[in-house]
Amino acid sequence: MSLAMTTEQESMRETARRFLAVASPPERVREVMATATAFDAELWTRLARELGLPGLTVPEELGGIGLGFQELSYFAEECGRVLAPSPLLSTLGLAVPVLLASGDARAQSALLPGIVAGETLVTVGWLAPGSAWDATRSGAEATRTDEGWEVSGNLTLVLDGAIAHVLLVLAETDLGPTL
Repeated sequence: MSLAMTTEQESMRETARRFLAVASPPERVREVMATATAFDAELWTRLARELGLPGLTVPEELGGIGLGFQELSYFAEECGRVLAPSPLLSTLGLAVPVLLASGDARAQSALLPGIVAGETLVTVGWLAPGSAWDATRSGAEATRTDEGWEVSGNLTLVLDGAIAHVLLVLAETDLGPTL
């Protein structure tokens, strides 16, 4: 496996750089950062429609482009270059990999199309205040009810939680840790 950038990757990176220079100039970033959510919904929609960014690492059979994290890292670098106010890390860096790793076909089919379209913002919450990282424990508990699951607890690492439509939670259940 080579980490050297291919011609296609370089072209993709250049396209992202040119797009973001126009779509997310410093004045717009400052304007968005002064809002309550610090999220540019218009930019995110354009990134989805014009560049396909939210579907970048989603497999083709699930509606995405099917590229890898190397390509995502190039987009992340370019978004960082302009300080693009977007949920790139929370949705594409955390939620999509968690959904894909979960193997839950029902959750994937329910959430991934909206993510790919740039319409559904998803993030992940998993750590209680003051906790050290432990993949087998979380800061939440879930109990099955007639309507589904009731989740309770206190989570501190919920990147973009204020703008997310869906929060994936690693919660303790009577069956063990469950997403």
